[in-house]
Amino acid sequence: MFNKLKQLITNQQNVMETLQDEPFYFQPQAVGYHPNNAYTLGLISSLAYKNGTQLNPNLQKDVPGWISKFHVADLALDKTKLNWFDSDTWSLTDTQAIVLENQEVVIIGFRGSQERIDWLTDSQIIQRTKGPGGYGVHFGIYYALMSIWDKIEPYIKNKGDKTLWFTGHSLGAGLAVMATAHCLFELNIVPNGLYNYGQPKVGSEDFVEAFNKRFVSQTFRFANNNDIVPFLPLSQSDISVKIPNIVKYLPRSHKLNIVNVHTMVDYYHVGHLKYFDKDGVLHDEGLGIADKWLDRIAGHLDSLLKIAPGSLTTGGLFDRADLLGDHMMKQYIVNLKKHREEWEVNNKSVSS
Repeated sequence: MFNKLKQLITNQQNVMETLQDEPFYFQPQAVGYHPNNAYTLGLISSLAYKNGTQLNPNLQKDVPGWISKFHVADLALDKTKLNWFDSDTWSLTDTQAIVLENQEVVIIGFRGSQERIDWLTDSQIIQRTKGPGGYGVHFGIYYALMSIWDKIEPYIKNKGDKTLWFTGHSLGAGLAVMATAHCLFELNIVPNGLYNYGQPKVGSEDFVEAFNKRFVSQTFRFANNNDIVPFLPLSQSDISVKIPNIVKYLPRSHKLNIVNVHTMVDYYHVGHLKYFDKDGVLHDEGLGIADKWLDRIAGHLDSLLKIAPGSLTTGGLFDRADLLGDHMMKQYIVNLKKHREEWEVNNKSVSS
């Protein structure tokens, strides 16, 4: 058994089932970063992996009660809407979105791919296409959004004075970026915030420059220690400078695609980076590149050192345990919850 993965799974068990005991921490009018919103939107990103028929009986009962706590203390349950939407046409990424809406806010969350990660490496879908604003964006992610856009657009256009928030994990984070960009560049609607977890790179340099010029102050992307997805799709500079030898940690079937196409397109990140180190402590851009890489190495070594000797013959899976474990949304929630609680304690200390 892999001790670190076992520990991760133990820490992550029943994360969503704790909702009935959790206040709904959310600040609909927040400007800039807020730990309450980071935690709540993380929970919604996790909830996006479910749908109404997949929820267990307890969670089916608890989720409406939890979302009914939307900031307005006396909000009636029947005034809080919770809807899931699936793509009817796009099979590659099994696109799904969740929309939460009440009198104050509309929150749209997207899920990651349930079954595959080659939406970030496959040479047929990694190519650029003309996306929001006419800028170059990732073909697969853009068309995954378009496959579901007509179902979520009415909530955006008809929001009135409600604040609008986007969130997602993995592929879902890429979809959330695209949705935000579509609002900014095509609808001339400025959302109130974008919080993403394990976000891939989705746009050209021009796209990122235009996006950040309009919305960087409200865009936050979380990367958890050795989560591999924030590095994808890989570019020449990534392989030669930033992440030497990272290709060996990917499943074997994806290596050839990555090596063959990494010189063909360059993608970049939007927003402010929020980085969780190996101990789950949050850092912002103030943590230098060298420090982040030293921490990632320490996290990977920590993972390897906790592996039982008898497991070293399992086809190299131990090499990827830290990378894949760190990408799990539930691990982000564990860290986000810790961060929110620490912020609350520190905030009370300052105000007292």
